[in-house]
Amino acid sequence: MSRIAAAKRHLTWEAFEARIRSGLPSVEPLQGSPPVHLIIEARGRRIGARLYSKERFRIPSPLAEVSICPVGVGDETALELTTGNQTLFQDFYALCCLIADRVQLEGQPISKAVGDTLASWTALISKKRLLDERSQVGLIGELLFLRRVAKELGWKTASAAWYGPESEEHDFVLPKADAEVKTTTLERRVHEISSLTQLLPKPNRPLFLVSVQLTAGGESRESFSLPDMVARVLTESARVSRESADRIRQQLDDLDWSDGDAVYYVNRFSLRSPFQASRVDETFPAIVPATLATISRESAARFEKVSYSINVDELGFPESSRDFAQLFYDGVGK
Repeated sequence: MSRIAAAKRHLTWEAFEARIRSGLPSVEPLQGSPPVHLIIEARGRRIGARLYSKERFRIPSPLAEVSICPVGVGDETALELTTGNQTLFQDFYALCCLIADRVQLEGQPISKAVGDTLASWTALISKKRLLDERSQVGLIGELLFLRRVAKELGWKTASAAWYGPESEEHDFVLPKADAEVKTTTLERRVHEISSLTQLLPKPNRPLFLVSVQLTAGGESRESFSLPDMVARVLTESARVSRESADRIRQQLDDLDWSDGDAVYYVNRFSLRSPFQASRVDETFPAIVPATLATISRESAARFEKVSYSINVDELGFPESSRDFAQLFYDGVGK
């Protein structure tokens, strides 16, 4: 049956809306098999569809405003889909008509017709998964440090060293040391540590916390957005090594970055101060598994998650210092 013929099976929305406004309960049988009725409750409280079947259904609704439940109508049973959100009545009426056509005209089983239609509509109206502000700021900080490493050691070494925050490794595994990059938009170098092991050095490997401070950048020439920084890193690395650019692209994909979402990341930033690197050793204010050694094993086992904030102001070497270069770059060729 053509779409035009299928459309003639149903009341126009204007006619159906007039029935809702009348305030009277209404049942509109649709021609076809199995039976399907479009329904309006008294005073237009709810509208929906009843799909009659001898089967027993249990179909969970993925939509907050749509109720799905089996109902008894006389001696028969039906699967009833309804909504009470009046602002959605017109769209929901179209959805009910579509389900009815799939069942009666295309011969789909009720469970498949309902499930597939709701899944399609859910996908259609689902929101984009964008990075939250904290993730955006953290990614910018890592990309800034990645460019700094590439300047000194080259893109092949830099891209191979970047593991990203989702890895069990530290953010950067450099030839001379590991680095955990932390970024803040606060006036002080206060950073969030998310676990007991995030600042745990690996055996025989020095670990440094690299502190990055950002501030709102406005429209100044020195300011940048997250899309700006992604574009710079990919362009600069691709000029030197396609392999390096591909490796960086994979890291960005793993961190849920999508080029198609760039238009949504409008915040611009500038560096508030140079990078600072702090050695994570026994004098550093980190909470690691050994920190809990003073309490009983039974008590320690009850800690489900440990997170904390630390202030590392003036606790380390600024990027402009000779010490900073010695930590990461000196003696390592490109």
